[in-house]
Amino acid sequence: FVSDAFHLTFGCSLLTFSLFSMAMARRKATSSYSYG
Repeated sequence: FVSDAFHLTFGCSLLTFSLFSMAMARRKATSSYSYG
């Protein structure tokens, strides 16, 4: 039961991190971040 809860929490956190990374990668380049 505990391992299943840990697995679910870990999967949800990775999903949230991947969505955040995709949103950051879609941003335009600025003067301070020339690579985007």
